[in-house]
Amino acid sequence: MSVLVVNSASSALNELSESEPLLQVHALRVLNSVVDSFWPEISSYVPKIQALSESPSFPEPQLAALVAAKVLFYLGDIDQALEYALMAGDNFDVTEETEFSQTLRSRCIDLYVEIKSGSGPREREHLPSFTNTNLESGETTSFTVKEANFPVLERVVEDVFNDCLKKNETFEAVGIAIECRRLDKLKDAVATEKDPQRVPLLLDYCFRCSQGLVASKAYRTEVLYALVELYESQSIPDYVSICKCLGFLEDSKRVAEILARLLKEENEQSHLSCLQIALDLFDSDSPNFSRKLYEEFSLQFSEEKGGDKTLFHTIRSILNGTVPSALYLEFLYTKNHSENNVLKKVKQSLDARSSVNHTGLVLANGFMNAGTKNDAFLRENIEWLSRATNWAKFSATACLGLIHTRQASSALTLLSPYLSNEGGSTSAYAEGGALYALGFIVASASSFELTEPSLQQYIPVTARGLNSRSYLLSALRSAGNNEVIQHGACLGIGLACMGMATGDENDELYEELKGILYSDSAVAGQAAAFAIGLVLVGSGASRAIEEMVAYAHDTQHEKITRALAVCIALIMYGREEDADTLIDQLCDEKDPILRYGAMFTIGLAYCGTGENKATRRLLHVAVSDVNEDVRRAAVIALGFVLIRQPLQVPKIVKLLSESYHAHVRYGAAMAIGIACACTGSYHAIEILEHLSTDAVDFVRQAALIALSMVLMQQSEAMNSKVADIRRLFDRTISDKHEEVLSKFGAVLATGIINAGGKNCTIEFTSQSGFLRSRAIVGMTMFCQFWHWYPSAHFLSLSFRPSALIALTKDLKLPKMEFLCETKPSLFDYVKAASQEQKKEEEPVVSAVLSVSTHQRRRDRTKKTTSTESKVNTGTTAPMDLDTEKSKEQTKDSSKSKVEQQHESSSYRMENPTRVLPQQIPYVRIPSDSVFKGLTNIAHPGFILVQPKDTQVAVEYVSYQLYGYPVVQEDDMPQSSQTQEPMSQVEEPQPPAPFEYHED
Repeated sequence: MSVLVVNSASSALNELSESEPLLQVHALRVLNSVVDSFWPEISSYVPKIQALSESPSFPEPQLAALVAAKVLFYLGDIDQALEYALMAGDNFDVTEETEFSQTLRSRCIDLYVEIKSGSGPREREHLPSFTNTNLESGETTSFTVKEANFPVLERVVEDVFNDCLKKNETFEAVGIAIECRRLDKLKDAVATEKDPQRVPLLLDYCFRCSQGLVASKAYRTEVLYALVELYESQSIPDYVSICKCLGFLEDSKRVAEILARLLKEENEQSHLSCLQIALDLFDSDSPNFSRKLYEEFSLQFSEEKGGDKTLFHTIRSILNGTVPSALYLEFLYTKNHSENNVLKKVKQSLDARSSVNHTGLVLANGFMNAGTKNDAFLRENIEWLSRATNWAKFSATACLGLIHTRQASSALTLLSPYLSNEGGSTSAYAEGGALYALGFIVASASSFELTEPSLQQYIPVTARGLNSRSYLLSALRSAGNNEVIQHGACLGIGLACMGMATGDENDELYEELKGILYSDSAVAGQAAAFAIGLVLVGSGASRAIEEMVAYAHDTQHEKITRALAVCIALIMYGREEDADTLIDQLCDEKDPILRYGAMFTIGLAYCGTGENKATRRLLHVAVSDVNEDVRRAAVIALGFVLIRQPLQVPKIVKLLSESYHAHVRYGAAMAIGIACACTGSYHAIEILEHLSTDAVDFVRQAALIALSMVLMQQSEAMNSKVADIRRLFDRTISDKHEEVLSKFGAVLATGIINAGGKNCTIEFTSQSGFLRSRAIVGMTMFCQFWHWYPSAHFLSLSFRPSALIALTKDLKLPKMEFLCETKPSLFDYVKAASQEQKKEEEPVVSAVLSVSTHQRRRDRTKKTTSTESKVNTGTTAPMDLDTEKSKEQTKDSSKSKVEQQHESSSYRMENPTRVLPQQIPYVRIPSDSVFKGLTNIAHPGFILVQPKDTQVAVEYVSYQLYGYPVVQEDDMPQSSQTQEPMSQVEEPQPPAPFEYHED
């Protein structure tokens, strides 16, 4: 049977020109079948086909509309093609696997999403406006999809959705349902899933879509509540995932209800789930939510009068951060890989007379030893440290808070030599710095005080740790008119009480800080403004905003105005579209400092959302504002908005990094450092390496700091640039001709890249997807060191231990191992500087005198045979030595290669262990372990385990809780299982008070 091959559409087009409708219909059917091949020939007849599609007397107008749509599509007029495709009704089959159907199907969904999202006037300008022309009358009418074809558009979207379900493409259907704001279809998609094992994956995909696809905070709330309903409708509800969703919603009451319900069940699995929920929510690092949950959970327990009292206290010790902080402290102390010899080398290379260098080295020491309790460098260099004067002295004392972070129970004891109320130093700068340090110690411990009398009985006894906030407030009130002590006390209160104020008239803390602010003292007022932003972070308190903006207009002190600008940004953290009105107001201000605040307000309000509107606005200001500070802030704020899309940031800021404006280049470097922290991104490193050779010193400073952030916890096996970048830091520090600002950046970078004894990373999102508000606030304040060096200390809030810690239901550490199925060198610690230095020194050859050379040559000639003499003719002694050394080096190199080739493909790690986020896919509990995990290992942090056989005796790791009892001993009975005695680690005494000499 022969196949008829059509070579032209001319016959059908001739038939289309006939006046008989039946012939025209036949012609359209032929044209529809050949339009993909002969659309150029048909294009001249488009007006005729359009007229038929709009004629009320034509019998097949939808067929004509379909042919017109296809021709217009091939002509490149997508919007006009979509108009006629929608007019084609059922003839437009969205399920066809053709380029025409797929393209218009995507366009349909995009338009539907724009319409359903309630586009405002500005956004609606992007919606296509269609034009229809009546060929007989010549009249032209225009309309939008919403006005004419929205019902048809909705039908197309539903057809696409139903087709996905029919093909069992459930994940695609979920994505379409969420993006199109059809939560009814979302529930249908989950209900129609036939494979029970795919349902948890499907629900997890829903959660990830809600974070990645949904730009509106209000709609995201609807999606998460719908997801909670779907989780609860399952035969076995996943309470861990339910509480994760409720945690994002900050619905502390419902989370507390679930915890209390699980607590009452006589089921070990429920109790383990309860503990895992508490640990995951602690990892979210949201102090305000943690405090509310702590209070709600305590009330639930007291009302219910039931459940395991021991477990109740254990959960509370997690929620208030007592036990997790102690375990992290133990990890950082025992796994410390700090290299004080690096700091000594840096100290020798710096000009001791420069206060900037002094401050930089003290900060580097604080970052390098953050949380490790290792203050050996300070002890060994007391004389050098005593040279600090004024604010350098303040910063040096404050760094003790970084080193001794999480030691809330002994904070006042550690700092007593510097606190006048504790019988210590009477220096105002030392005391102010100590109060600042106290804030860091308490903030990092995540513990908090409760003020409700009915709940006082549940507060764990932690010596004097939980009284630190009261102490700070008392110190502020008794400071009199001493600006320095007021400054330190305000910053300490802001840190210790982060997120705990409301801004209402009855808020004593807010009113106290506002009184200091209104005193109009530049130094104290600056700290008070910062503190107000910290205690109100994320609250969106309208009254406080109005008062801060008003006072920013009234005050004559630039320090206070700038601090108020940052304060406003902190208050609007995470408010998204609720902050738009304020942002518009601040962007229109004549004062550039308030416009500077507007940029950080955009960055924090839309932090981690990737919102296109915010990104466009920041890019516009970055290239258009007349003030250099505002432009720099706009580029930095891009890093905060795009925290969840680190790979996009180098692409977006690449052109900005080549700007003629040095402040824009500085901002580009910092934005990359913030968004790409700990990623080791090669695109980021490429840009930053170029900026590290910039002609402007402060641009080089930013590039060096950003490089250290990007390469934190990166080994040479993971990233070949690590060794080169570390050498770059060393060269910059030792170069006598380098500018002091660049050296300051290199010194800070040295501390950052080795943070926490090489055991900490900078993380702005938890592995559960939460934005870590404390870390983001810390980085925001760190960026203010441009104007005020003591702000640099805040970076320590962004550090997170890279620890994997297995716990039993009693929060004990079992003796067990983890299996890492990759080569040990891949995620190993970076080699110590002493080892690298030794390697570099090996190839160095000693100088040889020419007289000795000639003598050895004569001696060798006498001893060798004639053949050997021929071979060695013209060979000098140094070359012989080099040859021997090269042979040895070749031998060592080949040995090293053999060792690498024979390196095992897996290894085991004892609990607790250092595990990087990139390492997680390779880590699991080995099959021969006596323990099994409650969940799979999905991220660094805490994982609950239980014995496979309850009859097997369990051994525990001995550790010291450093004064952090889990509960009151009278309230909690002793566990039936025995634990090895805790290691008695001798607590070192605090460094002697600095004796400062004002020269």
